[in-house]
Parts: sequence; structure tokens; C-alpha cells
Amino acid sequence: LLSSPKFHQFAAKTHHHVNNISKKATPMLSESTNRASIFAKAFKETIIKESENLAKRK
Repeated sequence: LLSSPKFHQFAAKTHHHVNNISKKATPMLSESTNRASIFAKAFKETIIKESENLAKRK
């Protein structure tokens, strides 16, 4: 199998496709991580504000 030219051609094409998919996905992953961080920060701030509001009402 390893000596087969077709196998090497298939492996090269597969590597090329995987590489392209990885390059396209990297910016999306970075953006998703950034959005998740922003959401977590906003969620934490909202919980703190709500708990402070509840404490004031008591």
C-alpha cells in the first residue's frame, strides 16, 4: 500500500483538504472563543447586579 503511487496521491489530496479546512476554521474558532468570553463576563456581571438588587430589597 505504501509503495502505491495512487495511495500517495490520495494521501496528498487528503492532507491538502484537511489543511484548507483547518485554515478556514481557525478564525471561526477564535471568534467563538471571544464571543464565549464576552458572554461569560456579561453573565457574571448580570448575576452580581441582580444579587446586589436582591440584597437591597431585603
